[in-house]
Formats: sequence, structure tokens, C-alpha cells
Amino acid sequence: MKIHILAFIFFFFIHAGEALSEELPLYLTYMGAGQPASMVLPDGQLQIDLSYSLMNDAVDILGLKQREEQKLAISGGKIGDYTGLNLGLHYGLTHNLTCSGGYKYLTLGYQDTDLNIKTLDISTRWTPNGYLALDLGLKAHQADDLIMADLAYMNYYVHKFKSNLDIEVDNQYVWYVLTYPDMIIRYGIPRKADPQISVEDMQDYTWYLRLTLGYPEKIFYPNIFLEAGYTRIDTRLDTNLTDMIPQSYKSYLPDFPIDLGRTERYLSAGFSFFLQTPFDTITHLEYEYKRIYRDKGLDYIPDNHIARGEIAYLLTQNVILHLGATLLYRQFNGEIPFLYNKYTQTTFDHPYGWMEFGVRYLF
Repeated sequence: MKIHILAFIFFFFIHAGEALSEELPLYLTYMGAGQPASMVLPDGQLQIDLSYSLMNDAVDILGLKQREEQKLAISGGKIGDYTGLNLGLHYGLTHNLTCSGGYKYLTLGYQDTDLNIKTLDISTRWTPNGYLALDLGLKAHQADDLIMADLAYMNYYVHKFKSNLDIEVDNQYVWYVLTYPDMIIRYGIPRKADPQISVEDMQDYTWYLRLTLGYPEKIFYPNIFLEAGYTRIDTRLDTNLTDMIPQSYKSYLPDFPIDLGRTERYLSAGFSFFLQTPFDTITHLEYEYKRIYRDKGLDYIPDNHIARGEIAYLLTQNVILHLGATLLYRQFNGEIPFLYNKYTQTTFDHPYGWMEFGVRYLF
């Protein structure tokens, strides 16, 4: 294995000719959103991507949703259906440099409601010769405040603070129930408002740098990559329980709002293969291992395995249709950073996935 790696590096450095993207067939001159590759778009070429992604009971990748729902009880980080509308722009600024921008609007079934997430990805890719590429980018996620009034989710968080305390509600009272081995203590106060817990200011920003080595040929185009990123997360947890809890119970709850903001770093590595397949199609296979470095107490699940596959059909020299899928071994761990915090981290130990289809147009 070491000999093959050294031979690859030696060939890369002694190769005298330039393998610029405009010298290659069409199937090597388009860019997939986020797909690591050593090539850039030809000088002056514009590419527009439009795609739709989804996962639900009818579109369930490998039966993951059904299988995991049978194993999971209600928890504060369980995620249900997924839909996403994606728009991407790529432009070959020079024969060595491509600029890209992407916007996604995602809707996740999250904690018995819909969580709408807006994603922005801006990057540049530079290559000296088509065999080595350097990507520099910024990814950001932002979501509206999430208000949870469902008692099951409410008590999920309450148990994080006081394991034997439950909240119950009837038509007239909000009950605070303490359960001990030999007794149960119930304390009720008049119901003037419904108890709620909210997750607010959900956003994160990730600066990343990716190095990709590729060997572009007309039939098979393998790439290996290494990526590093730094993420800033801003999130806080709040509740109206502090305004309605009995004085003798106040010590059971922490001081609200709770600041969940933090920073984290990650390293990832993997491969990205493109293969010319029959019937004017291109098959793309990608694997990434991501290791996330967080503070102590936030390291319950420190990594993720991500697999992606796609078949692209060259309808014309300018129009490319594509159908693909993404599989995550540890849900959105490291992919949407603000979803992971000290209260939800134990719920990320199950897989997730979705399908995606769309069109790319080359100008």
C-alpha cells in the first residue's frame, strides 16, 4: 500500500503536462455540489444546479427510518422526515479557479414539529494542473426558534435536570410530580399558561479547507481528499417553567436561559470516484470519515461515516440529470452542528439517509 501511495505522489510531481478541465470530455467538466474532485470548470463556464431531496415513510433508504423508529423511544434529538430544495451556482473564473455558491432550504421532522433550516455554502477551488486542488469555503446553517410544548419532549429535558421530576397538565393545574421509591409527591399550581421549552438562536458557521488529489482519465477518475474545519455554534435553551414552578422546586432547575454556544473542530478524509458507465451515464461514489473534536462532556459521539452515491445521465451536452442518495452512520453529527448539544448528544447513535434528484445545466 505504501509503495502504491509513493508511486502516485511521484507521478503527480513529475507529470509535465497540464490536465485542464477544458481538455477533458464533458463528464469530467461539471461539478457536483460538495463532491470532492481535483478538477475545476473550464474558464468562463457557468453551471446551475437545482435538486430536491427527501426521506419519508414512502422513500426510506434501506428501510432505515422504519427500522430505527422501532428501536427508538421519544427523545429530544429524534429526527423524522426530511425534505430539501437545493440551488447551486458554479463559475469557472479562470482555467485554474472555480467559484461556487449553494443555498438549501431543509425541513426536518424534529421533536414532534417541523424544523426549517437554511443552509449557505460559499467556496472557491484552485488547481495548478488538475491533479491537485485546494478548496476554501464557508458553510452556515440557521433555523428559527423551536418551541416544544409536547409533554413527552418537555419531560425528556426535565429529566436531564432532575431525573425523578415529571411535569403533568390537566384542565386546571400544572403538576410537578416527584417520584421516590416509597412515595410520590404531587404539587399543583393553577394553569395560567402551558409549560414550554424552546431552543433559540440556532445557527453555526464552519470555515473549511480541503486538499484533493485526483487522477483524471477518460473512463475512471479517482480522488482522495483530506479536509479540516473550524465551527462556531450559537444556540441557547430557555423555558417558561421558571415563571410557574413552585419556590421549593426552583433548585431542581438550572438558571435559564442556558447558553449552548461553543466551538469545535473536525478532520475528515475519504475518496470520491467518478466512473463512465453505459447509456451516457456517470456513476459517482464517495465515502468520508469525519472526526469531530469537542470539549469534554460533549464527546459522546465524536465521529461519523458518510457515504454518497449518484448516477448522472447526460441528456444533452448542456443538460445533466442526476439521481443519488446519502447515508449517515451517526445521523447529522458534524453535518448540522447546532443540532448536537449536551442534552441531545445521546440521540445521535443511529443512521439516517435520504434520496436526491435534480438537473444541472451548463452554459
